[in-house]
Amino acid sequence: MLGAAGIHNLAAVLDVRSRALFADVMPALAELRSTGLDVDPEILFLEANDEVIVRRQESARRPHPLQGSGRLLDSVTVERAQLGALRSVADLVIDTSNLNVHQLRDRVSHAYGGAERKFRATIVSFGFKHGVPVDADLVLDVRFLPNPHWIPELRPMTGMDAPVRDYVLAQDGAVDYLDRIEGLLTDIIVPGYCREGKWLMTIAIGCTGGAIGPRRWRSTWVAGWACVTSRPRSCTGTRSCSEMLAADLGFDRRPAVAALGGGHGLYANLSALRRITDRLTAVVTVADDGGSSGRLRKEFDILPPGDLRMALAALCGDDSQGRLWAEILQSRFAGNGPLGGHAIGNLLIAGLWQKVDAVTGLDMVASLLGSRGRVLPMSAVPLEIEADVIGYDPLHPDEISVLRGQARVASTRAEVTRIRLVPQGPPAAPQTLQAIHEAEWVILGPGSWFTSVIPHLLVPELADALIQTRAKRILTMNLRPAGETSGFTPSRHLEALAEHAPLLRLDVVLADPRFVADDRDHLEGYAHSLGAELVVAEVAMRDGTPRHDPLRLAAAYAEIMGL
Repeated sequence: MLGAAGIHNLAAVLDVRSRALFADVMPALAELRSTGLDVDPEILFLEANDEVIVRRQESARRPHPLQGSGRLLDSVTVERAQLGALRSVADLVIDTSNLNVHQLRDRVSHAYGGAERKFRATIVSFGFKHGVPVDADLVLDVRFLPNPHWIPELRPMTGMDAPVRDYVLAQDGAVDYLDRIEGLLTDIIVPGYCREGKWLMTIAIGCTGGAIGPRRWRSTWVAGWACVTSRPRSCTGTRSCSEMLAADLGFDRRPAVAALGGGHGLYANLSALRRITDRLTAVVTVADDGGSSGRLRKEFDILPPGDLRMALAALCGDDSQGRLWAEILQSRFAGNGPLGGHAIGNLLIAGLWQKVDAVTGLDMVASLLGSRGRVLPMSAVPLEIEADVIGYDPLHPDEISVLRGQARVASTRAEVTRIRLVPQGPPAAPQTLQAIHEAEWVILGPGSWFTSVIPHLLVPELADALIQTRAKRILTMNLRPAGETSGFTPSRHLEALAEHAPLLRLDVVLADPRFVADDRDHLEGYAHSLGAELVVAEVAMRDGTPRHDPLRLAAAYAEIMGL
């Protein structure tokens, strides 16, 4: 029957997850061999040493199928025992401990044959202001071509539009450049890669990509040309174009994400999110009244720049220039003089705001830094936080006291029961509302619950946008109760959120297993009452400190978003 369908080779993959079916493998193979049919199944057995298996299992963030409540290493020992009989009759045993997936494929193909390998080139468009892609094998610079951005009628277009193509091709040297690149690829580079057994290559084509904005003209069109017009012989080409171009073309599309918060929690969140998308907007609280921000706010009557500065630093690239800029922004002046304690980034932002409005100034700093996203204030005016607390007055511990100021609320040891914004009903920044409207995912938290997370829900226009948006909503929990939420269970965190925004519904609540260990059932129930699925994933630093690991957090978001 399989032969009639054109199938002449069949592979069945089994492991201990097959449970009851696995016990029937040996009898089934014996029966198959005794049928008299021209069928002689071969057994390929893949294994690895204990250390590698443990490392791979931990990186998968799932329990071993035989682990139960015991140790992972014990379950590996049990698995080896169960598979021992099958290994003893295997036709080929491959130890994968020191093999990557490409090397394993070559070993299997060599043993059993396979389709002829084809060279695969991925063409990437990027901007030099954002840094060269770390996985680039070959970098082509097209900044010598005149920039279509400065042609008014071409400015609204992208590199995939015909007028931009015609403009690029009409420039001196453009056709000759493309012809030479085509010959270099097809006659020298690709054959050389194939001779060396390298079947994958990433070609990065870059233009300026700085203040011009996210839609690239020269590099985008040349990337399209390289993939479609001049595909190297024996090469299958794919395109991976960055930022908004991905939305225009509909492939390798990265999600539009709006992340709401402030301070260190938002910094950690953005450090993770910029690894999975460039279509990223940070919406930042503007109620800080302590330190450098408080001094600048009081002196110039401006939005407190501190949390905005931290968000911009988090969105700097991972290249050396990006990390240097992030360090400069965060650096503070020493001493007790007028500049003592001020962050350099705060002064830069405050200086720009003397000449331009808040959003324009933040966009200018983002352009200067080559930020992988945009930073916006949650409100157009500076705010104060006012909190009702219990236990603040030791002489009257059961009475409600009122604290005013973000710094006082964040550091109080009293129990916070409710917060308000002053002035009440502040206006949201219009660009912030637009970002929420255009987002596919909105992420609230992590961060100080009453001073960085909940305040977003008390700006009426922003709260309405969060309720009405078509985006999926994720609430990312903290790693431990601290400061203003000391003594709170995870479910109490959700309860406090719901008390301040009873109409808000969520889609996902993301939490680390150590934080929810003693309250998982209650948290899951409360999450469901808000319309959300509880996702428990390892997102904390491996050193045990209560800090989010950007790589783990990025992996969790990627899995939730289906990337």
